[in-house]
This record gives sequence, C-alpha cells and structure tokens, in this order.
Amino acid sequence: MRKANIYTKKFYAIWGTNGAGVFDDWGYAQHARKYIRKSGIKKFSCFTETEGYALNILNEILPLDVQAPFNMRLNKLVFCSQLAKGQPR
Repeated sequence: MRKANIYTKKFYAIWGTNGAGVFDDWGYAQHARKYIRKSGIKKFSCFTETEGYALNILNEILPLDVQAPFNMRLNKLVFCSQLAKGQPR
C-alpha cells in the first residue's frame, strides 16, 4: 500500500442544493453523495483550493441572511438547514 503524503494527496469538493463538504478519500466522497441533493464532485490537489471552492458554492446556495462558515472541516458535510438554524457544524 502506497503511503499518502502532502504531495500525492487528493481532495474532493462535494456540493449540492442542500450543502457542501471537503473530503480526502474518494470512498468517503462517494458515500456522502447520497446525503446531498443534485450533487457534484470536483478533485483538487490542494486542501485550500478545495475548501475555497466548496465555500464559494456554499455562499451561492445559501439564502442572503445566512452566513457561510469561514472554513470547512475535512470529511464533514455542512448542510444549509443547519446553518440557517444557527446550529453548530
């Protein structure tokens, strides 16, 4: 088994009409797709690019009165309904 390091690591941004997330494993990203409606996935080689992309998508789909988070947690989905209710992510 090949050991992953910072240079060979791949990150996946997943988004849809009800949320977004950043994952470092293709299997996790595929599993998370079933919780996101009308989902899309894009591969990146850098976490900050992946996070920025996911946050931009999240800002586009959230209502104007809801603040998007400033950063994303790895391997965790952020749902619009949680942000609208003010619940912690």
